[in-house]
Amino acid sequence: MRRDVRPFSERQIALLKNHDPTAAQRANDEGQPVTVSILVVDDEADFELQLTHRFRRQIREREFASRFARHGAEALEMLAAEPDIDLIVLDINMPVMDGLTLLARLREKHDEVRTIIVSAYGDMTNLRTAMNRGAFDFVT
Repeated sequence: MRRDVRPFSERQIALLKNHDPTAAQRANDEGQPVTVSILVVDDEADFELQLTHRFRRQIREREFASRFARHGAEALEMLAAEPDIDLIVLDINMPVMDGLTLLARLREKHDEVRTIIVSAYGDMTNLRTAMNRGAFDFVT
């Protein structure tokens, strides 16, 4: 199933940039700004291309460091190997492990990571479930 690939809205961009109000003020020991590490979990290759293209300047300037996983199980493996992830952007409908199941698993071990759900399916049941499982926001 292929979703329509649409440009990011200003709200979506603001959520990605401002997921952590203190991120812009954080600095390492040398006073350099800290890169925001984002894990994107989506089975659509088009979404990875769109995200990388839209935020190419921030990636090039090392404001964002992005990693991509194709399903929830792969995302959990990546989080185990790289626990420094600041933000997770994830889809709901994916093979192997869907986004709502991943949210529940994240709350067990990675409660401090903020999560934004990006889905073509904006029904109220999924929205409520996602927010109850700890999603920071739900964008359709």
